[in-house]
Amino acid sequence: MIRQAALHRTHRSNTRTVEHSRMRHGYLRARRQRDRRGLAWFVRGVLLISLVVAVSGCSTLHVPAARPSFSAKESAEAQQEGVLLKAMAILGKESYSDLFDDYLPQFGIIAVWMTIENRGKQEVTVDPKHWYLMAASRRCPAMSPNEMVDRYYRERGIHLYFVHADERARDRLAKLSLRGGRIAPSDSIEGFVFFRIDGPAPPSWNLDATLMARGIKPGGGRRELDMQLPLHAHP
Repeated sequence: MIRQAALHRTHRSNTRTVEHSRMRHGYLRARRQRDRRGLAWFVRGVLLISLVVAVSGCSTLHVPAARPSFSAKESAEAQQEGVLLKAMAILGKESYSDLFDDYLPQFGIIAVWMTIENRGKQEVTVDPKHWYLMAASRRCPAMSPNEMVDRYYRERGIHLYFVHADERARDRLAKLSLRGGRIAPSDSIEGFVFFRIDGPAPPSWNLDATLMARGIKPGGGRRELDMQLPLHAHP
């Protein structure tokens, strides 16, 4: 009898121990599940924030799909040895927003729409990459279309962009930019020339700005013609 009673008491104690162990394991399992769910929500939150940051820094330069129209009355002109230069500086936030959907001067980019007419009897060769502006007491060299886009991305703080949109923007910009080359008599070329200015350009940068068109070659020879065109004639 004593042995049986002892065995009975031992059995009940083991039962309580097993039940307690099961409850403890169940609590730990539930806690681990809550921790995993919390971690999953945390990861989702981090990914969402990263996505928002990436999208805010993911953009491309807007470039018009077709040639913009400008009034000839708004252009400054200079002529020498049968070469006529016409330049219209793009001014104001509204004009830049209409063309590029952004105010480029705040990123150190100045846009000028150029037209070159050959009114002489000989062929003329031009190369805009050698041109520069004297604006706001600073020398502002011309940029190629790719250099202009790269500067825009860098100064705008754009680190991510869609490749297709970037290629389309660069292709459009190349088509709308003034290309160097030969101009036959009675012929003309036109397009944008972009200039780099260190720091944001002041709103009235054009008031003392002069375009320095260097390296124009009349007749295709070695002689070079340097022309100066003040842009403040049409503020």
